[in-house]
Amino acid sequence: MAEFDFFGSWLDSEHILQSVAARGDISFILDIAHERPEPMWFREITRSVMEKIECMPRLFLFSDRFSVFPVCFRQQQSGQHAGKYFVSLERSGPGLSLTLPGCYLTDDGMFNLNTGDLFYPKEFKNPTTGLLEPPSDELKRAFKDIRSLMKKQLVRYQVRSWIHIGPDAVSLLRRKKARIVAKGV
Repeated sequence: MAEFDFFGSWLDSEHILQSVAARGDISFILDIAHERPEPMWFREITRSVMEKIECMPRLFLFSDRFSVFPVCFRQQQSGQHAGKYFVSLERSGPGLSLTLPGCYLTDDGMFNLNTGDLFYPKEFKNPTTGLLEPPSDELKRAFKDIRSLMKKQLVRYQVRSWIHIGPDAVSLLRRKKARIVAKGV
């Protein structure tokens, strides 16, 4: 499994999503409860899309360049989402997962910054054969390309260790308007 961790504000996240969408070959699906096992795709980052993402900041990325199979859903059997459908990344695509970093205003007027990540699972279940397969070269290449795009929107910043973080989040930290709340950073 390849993974890239980063920090940022909502403005930084919007810039990252805009740069990924500008590739022109990526379709996004929000990680939300679906009424039916049908994907709700979007390819552009609009204000209304950003409002939805702020409520659920995890997205799945698919493309004709690296996704061979359709999106697969699993039905939640119990709990508050019983009967609803969720994307099963390990049985889809293959595809990428992008969780945007948390950036939340607290009662004391400070922003709490937490980590986000881009990754793909170490194995995918081929729906035709039922066998587990490693990620394709095309998926690995897309991960590296998107990570590179993201790094162009981020800066290296030292807290206890060096992190990748958006420039707006760095500005908030330097003005003492934010704090990093991720453990171990």
